[in-house]
Amino acid sequence: MGNKWGWGAYGPFEAKDGWLIIATALDRQWYNLCEVMGKPELAHDPKFATVEGRSYYKHGEEADNIIREWLKTRTVKETVGLLKKNRIPSAPVNDIPALVEDPQYNSRKNMFEVDYPGIGKLKIPGPVPHLSATPGALETPAPQLGEHNDYIYRELLGYNDEKIRELERERVIVSKQEYL
Repeated sequence: MGNKWGWGAYGPFEAKDGWLIIATALDRQWYNLCEVMGKPELAHDPKFATVEGRSYYKHGEEADNIIREWLKTRTVKETVGLLKKNRIPSAPVNDIPALVEDPQYNSRKNMFEVDYPGIGKLKIPGPVPHLSATPGALETPAPQLGEHNDYIYRELLGYNDEKIRELERERVIVSKQEYL
């Protein structure tokens, strides 16, 4: 079924300027959508009147095609606003730039600004689950290649200079300097 859910008109739909999710798992949500689309008669059409009738297994593709046709002339923003106003679950499908600027995503403190050497400050996504005892944070950028070689090979593994040079000669490990 890919991105579809088996019951009801539910899933990603393309508007004229992007994608959104519409979820009509409940009959009331479908009836509201029919009103919003200007097709109230569909709410009582025997094919679509129940979740089972609108399911992927019965008339779901036909219901989805009606929604697709309605969305061809609508923007994501105006559609999501209208659907939410009418109690129909929906949300834009964000690309990365839109996600970085999304007010809800940012209000959850999911984006972190990290200073990368040689690049500067970048906004990157961090840990999404915010648990009370371990909320998660990003405090340093990802390590550069070979940045922690000394710590790993000397302190953790106990290798001496001779062993490290041997591994470098055999190209088992690469020194940080080779990438600078």
